[in-house]
Order: sequence, then structure tokens, then C-alpha cells
Amino acid sequence: MSSNLPPRARHSDLIVREIGDETLVYDLRTHHAHALNVSASLIWRSCDGSLAESGLAQRLSEGTGLPADSEMVQLALRQLSEADLLEAPAGGESRISRRELAQRLQLVGALALLVPAVESVIAPRAADAASACSGKGESCITRPCCPPMICNFAGICE
Repeated sequence: MSSNLPPRARHSDLIVREIGDETLVYDLRTHHAHALNVSASLIWRSCDGSLAESGLAQRLSEGTGLPADSEMVQLALRQLSEADLLEAPAGGESRISRRELAQRLQLVGALALLVPAVESVIAPRAADAASACSGKGESCITRPCCPPMICNFAGICE
């Protein structure tokens, strides 16, 4: 962490949905969607400002069976920080990758899948998504017609 304060998850301007042990987070400010695997989700939900890295490592171990490893927590905090899901940026000295961490801890099979992961994508805005279809009088050969129009025999939306 870049400071001595325990990490705190950001909750403002987010839509959060729990799906099993994983969490989907949509950021209303940036229009980014983030998928947190079980470990990243557990750590993010535990970032209430009361647990330092060692406490988060213990909670991760209890929740997943993974070793209580500080680098595991640093990896998750770095990913959560890069996704702007923490109130204050998290630094950390470790720049280890998920693969390197799984190899170092000798995690194989299903346990390797538990190494924290935050996958992010930019969600298209409604106006951008609408441009994926053709308007009245436009060609519908390479793009479908926007509803409720149909593609006529000449390949033009009407």
C-alpha cells in the first residue's frame, strides 16, 4: 500500500452485483465494467478500512483456502486500485504477476484460478451502441437496420 492506512473500497457511483462468489462492478463515472473473481471480490468486500494487509491475507486464506500471503493481497489491491475501486490508490512494492504468484506458491489446477483477478472492459454508452446499426436510407449489407426498420431487397433500410 502507498500509505499506512488500511485500504477502503470505493462504493460511490458504482453498481455492484454479486454472482455466486464473484462480483460484477459497473463504474458510472468511467463506464467501465469490472469482473472480480472470488479472491479479488473477497478482498474488495473486506476493504472497510479496518484490516491491514495481514488481516486481508488471513481473511483471504479463510475464505478460499489459499495461503495467507501478503503478495497475494498486494496483487489484488494493485488490481483494484488500477480499476479505481479503492478510495485511495494502492501502490505496494510487489509487481508480481498472477502467473508468477501461482508458480511461487505452487498453486495448480483450481487453486491457481483463485489467484486474485480483476478483468475490466469499457462498456459502450447507449449512443455509441446505437451506431452499430444502419438508419433509414442507409445500406444494410454490412450492418443490420436499426429497429423497427427492415432491410429491403435492394439492401437499403426502410
